[in-house]
Amino acid sequence: MDALTVLRSIQSGVAESLLHDLYTALKGNALFVYLAADSMRYQSVVDAASLIRQIEQNPNDIFSIKLERIKNRSELRWPTIWKPMLALLLVTQEPLRLDVLGDLLGHDYDAIQDAVWVFGGLVSHGINQLVALHHLMFRDYLATSMFTAREVKRWHQQLAHWCAVDLDVIWSDDRDPIEQSRRVYARHHYITHLFFAENWPMLWQILDAGDYGEHKTRFDPSTRLYALDLDRGRESTIQAGQSTEEHIQHLPRLWKYCLLRISLTSRVDRWPDEAFEVLAMLGSVQEALERIDLLSHTYRQIQCWDRIIPWCNNQQRRTIILRLHQVASYTSGIVQFHALDILVKISAITSNSQQAIGILETVLAITQSIEEPWQHVDLLRAIAQAAAIHGYAEYAITILDTAITIIRSIDYPEDQADLFRAIAGTAACLGNIDRALVIAQAIDNPEYYIYTIRTIAEAAVTHGHDEHAKTILDTALDIAQSIDNPWRRADILRVIAETTATHGQDEYAKTILDTALAIAQSLDNQEQRDNTLASIAITAATIGNINLTLVITQSIDNPWRRADIFRVIAEATATHGHVEHAMTILNAAITIAESLNYQEQFADILASIAKAAATLGDIDRALTITQSMIDEPWQRANILASIAKISAIHGHTDYAKTILDTVIAITQSIDHPQQRTHTIKSTAEATADLSDITGALTIAQSLDEPWHHADTLASIAIKAATMGNIDRALVITQSIDEPWRRADILRDVAEATATHGHAEHAMIILNTTITIAQCIDEPWQRANTIASIAKAAATLGDINRALAIVQFLDNQEHRANTIASIAKAAATLGDIDRALAIVQSIDEPWQRVVPLSDIAKAAATFGDIDRALAIVQSIDEPWRRIFPLISIAEASKTHRNPEYTMTILDTMLNIAQSIVHTAQRVDILKIIAQIDQSLTRILVIMQKEWVRSTISKDLWTITAIVLPLLKKYPWLGVSILEEEAWVNEHLKKLG
Repeated sequence: MDALTVLRSIQSGVAESLLHDLYTALKGNALFVYLAADSMRYQSVVDAASLIRQIEQNPNDIFSIKLERIKNRSELRWPTIWKPMLALLLVTQEPLRLDVLGDLLGHDYDAIQDAVWVFGGLVSHGINQLVALHHLMFRDYLATSMFTAREVKRWHQQLAHWCAVDLDVIWSDDRDPIEQSRRVYARHHYITHLFFAENWPMLWQILDAGDYGEHKTRFDPSTRLYALDLDRGRESTIQAGQSTEEHIQHLPRLWKYCLLRISLTSRVDRWPDEAFEVLAMLGSVQEALERIDLLSHTYRQIQCWDRIIPWCNNQQRRTIILRLHQVASYTSGIVQFHALDILVKISAITSNSQQAIGILETVLAITQSIEEPWQHVDLLRAIAQAAAIHGYAEYAITILDTAITIIRSIDYPEDQADLFRAIAGTAACLGNIDRALVIAQAIDNPEYYIYTIRTIAEAAVTHGHDEHAKTILDTALDIAQSIDNPWRRADILRVIAETTATHGQDEYAKTILDTALAIAQSLDNQEQRDNTLASIAITAATIGNINLTLVITQSIDNPWRRADIFRVIAEATATHGHVEHAMTILNAAITIAESLNYQEQFADILASIAKAAATLGDIDRALTITQSMIDEPWQRANILASIAKISAIHGHTDYAKTILDTVIAITQSIDHPQQRTHTIKSTAEATADLSDITGALTIAQSLDEPWHHADTLASIAIKAATMGNIDRALVITQSIDEPWRRADILRDVAEATATHGHAEHAMIILNTTITIAQCIDEPWQRANTIASIAKAAATLGDINRALAIVQFLDNQEHRANTIASIAKAAATLGDIDRALAIVQSIDEPWQRVVPLSDIAKAAATFGDIDRALAIVQSIDEPWRRIFPLISIAEASKTHRNPEYTMTILDTMLNIAQSIVHTAQRVDILKIIAQIDQSLTRILVIMQKEWVRSTISKDLWTITAIVLPLLKKYPWLGVSILEEEAWVNEHLKKLG
């Protein structure tokens, strides 16, 4: 039953338009709808209409309206039972039994049971007699609008007193159920209530007593609960300080709690993710949950929660839901997205529809803050799917409409098309085929549109609309015919045929494939024709039409291309690790190839499979295939040379050399000149890859054919230059006659020379190369060479010459990258204005980021801090600003501009703390501390980073920042070391 139906059933006399207005004001929120319906129950039409208007003005008033009605039921019970009960349920850390709740409030069982009934949907009461606030939104309302912070703190202290009664006995069990409940609750939550009551002295006294930790870890061997207590302890040491002096006094205690917390956590961090899943599968879900809570990385926690969800009961799922909600509320980016995505997944498998919608509404509220359009849209799509599973089809469509609005705000047509495809597919999966088709109409690109309605057709079949699906595919066919490019038209027809066959319409699919085949056969471009025919043949085989596959294969004129279809399939299969399957496919190719007497392609296929096996790490299998199945020595030698290279990449250098020795031995037995040449070339290149330049040259000397000899020398020269042996590379290069090849090698040698710091030598090489480069006919070769020459010229300080060389570059990407390098060189020389002017000639804003950073650093180095800051502010991504800001801060300090320095450091600190990678963040923070050395800033950094640290190495690393504090507080270092001794002793007691 959807929300509007619920409202109609309560107040059938109220105008339909008014109910729609109420539904819109409540935004479909299931809890609000329930409360509104409950509030309107038994009211007159006039009163109901008045209530609706009040809710429309402020939907959040629904809680106050409900509570006001409860308050008016009894002026006596509201202040003595009902309001205190709400306060108690607000601060309790888990649901409480009715009798325990009554014991705490000093009322009998019946009075508490009556209160639960009065609160209705605001308070949940399960068959296990446990009572809790029903919804997070109501909890938030009570905390912000019902009770003051002072009242909440007082209730926490009251519960702390309750937990502390006979504290020494809470670790033993009692026969009385109420007393037993108190003891178990105290074991879990005593420290938490002390924390929220801000009773710092008592909290520290309990944590510092060694026996508390021992008792806690005996009660919970996973140490999760003790770790949570230490988290409270860490937070308390930060909150307790009212001044810099007090914060510094608390530092040793904070460090102690951090080190102990990390020591407990580090054991669990070494577990693989699969271990948590296996633990849950074996029935120990609670233990898995407790250990996941100890993981130091939030993203990994999310992944592990996702793994164990299938084995969780309802209570355990609620625990994960609460934790995911917390994570999603304080994180951003991919971590937040993943947390929200899993929340949606949980809602989809939740049997209680009302609870599921509550989860989805929480996700929807957080989703509003997501700036990345694709993440926002993807979550909305998932929410709609989950809502539809629970029967809220209208709600789901409303959410999809929101997604469509977001998509329309995206500037890039291709991104829009991708997201429209996803949303249309979702609508189709929900069974709303017509709506999906309307959404698809927003896609301008005919090919994207066809792929979208293909998805819609598949959904139509799933929902039993076979005829509708056929009509949709007919539409796709009509549009496909309008595509001008014949080979694209043929390929799309192939896709439509594949979809049609999947739906059981084999004959219709064959007809479409015949059309695609006719188009493919009419293509003039041989490569496009062969590729399209190969794709059609593979599709035909995929849908089981082997006869058509053979017909298509026969229509390929080139015998090698006929065998190539099978080679491609075999290669792909072997690359994915299915070597045996690849061999099966190869056997099918053998029959065709034998009939054509075209055995040479067999070796190509076997070579591909052997190389794939080697790439996958199965060197022995690759060698077996090569040695046992390749008859021709030259083919076997070439494959072995490739395997040797792959073996070297895998780190098996000695093994690779042994294989190459075998190759050299085989080479001597090859009679055919061309085959022998190819084998020698492969062997020489493989030897150079192993850094044996002399050996490679020796092998290359046996090549008689000049072209092959030059090609091999080129490979060896480039390898020598990469190793830093520039003179050797130049000597080798000079022995090559072809100008274009020599220029190409000189380009790489020049780049390597500059990389190794020999700028003047590089310029001499470039002077030779630039003349040759002008004569290179191949555009991309010429562009690469010119770009590298321009960059080198700029690095050597010849900006004018570098810019002049850039004018020869037509390729936009080559041009932008080269200009960026020239701008950096100009800035380094102190010509900031010219550097900025050079950058402005780069068209794409994102390509200007790196050169702008470089120019800002250079401006700061020359003392122009204002100019440097202005340049940095023009960079959009905040994290990209951090490194130029470091340079600017150091420069401003050098030039005695303290105000600038403080402002810059504040900006850097905010950016640095958003960096997830610990080592990178700590390095930047240490730089900030070194530049600033302000006690207050160092204190703040240390507090945040100690708490954030997840491994002891990080904790010790960040502790190095304390050095400036030790000058004023020499006792601090001694205290920290003493606390380390306490931690070590404590860990021994904990075992």
